[in-house]
Amino acid sequence: MERSLEALAKANEPMPENLSLTDQAAYQAIACLAVRFRLKAVTAEQAIKEKAQIDKAFARRTADDAFVNWNVRLRKRIKRAHARYRLERTIEAADYLSGVIDGFIRED
Repeated sequence: MERSLEALAKANEPMPENLSLTDQAAYQAIACLAVRFRLKAVTAEQAIKEKAQIDKAFARRTADDAFVNWNVRLRKRIKRAHARYRLERTIEAADYLSGVIDGFIRED
């Protein structure tokens, strides 16, 4: 999570608009942890441990999101290349489709 976003959450500021769902969840988790810490519902040591867990989960989810986005873009490229091949059954179209599948062509 971006440090400025984390600072807003810790300061109990309103959550910014247009955040990804992953950023919203991290923002809310940090804000909740900050409130619990201020209320002395968790010790500093426990807050540090929980913050590390939040950071780890956020990093994992961000990586998952990136993979899903990459996969969606790849499937769209394959679909377009396949449609092109279906319309023009040429070696060039087949090579283009093969290049997209193999990851050599990354046009979007």
